Amino acid sequence: STKMGGFFKKIFLLVRAVEALEEELLSDIMTIIQAHTSSEHTETGFSFLQDIFTVLEKNKDICSALLSPNGDISFVHQIEQLISNQYSSVFHSNIDQKSIHLEYFHSFCLSGCIGLIKQWLSNDTKESPEYMAKLTFHFIENTMKEFE
Repeated sequence: STKMGGFFKKIFLLVRAVEALEEELLSDIMTIIQAHTSSEHTETGFSFLQDIFTVLEKNKDICSALLSPNGDISFVHQIEQLISNQYSSVFHSNIDQKSIHLEYFHSFCLSGCIGLIKQWLSNDTKESPEYMAKLTFHFIENTMKEFE
């Protein structure tokens, strides 16, 4: 059963390699978040999104695999949480914090961002990170106008 041992070792090494790629990607996203946390929100929203799309483009193969229907859902949730924590402070500054619809706005924007990312990756990142950041920022900005 040496073949079975070799097979499981290869699977284990593959899983560890994917985990290492996930950790590196999450670290890159955290670095972006930390870089934008101290900036003014008017400038940060767009530049934050552009930096996120740039990292995703540089890692498009692993991101496509992780965000695919057969990907790692826990990784997707970690990305959602990281982005959610950041864009809450960036995009919600003009919204009445007592609004009963704030949680729905937040969920809508987050799901939309993840959907845009998935679609962009499935199109082999044909559009530039800058274009995707502008598009995403425009969608969020227009949605925010409903709450002003």
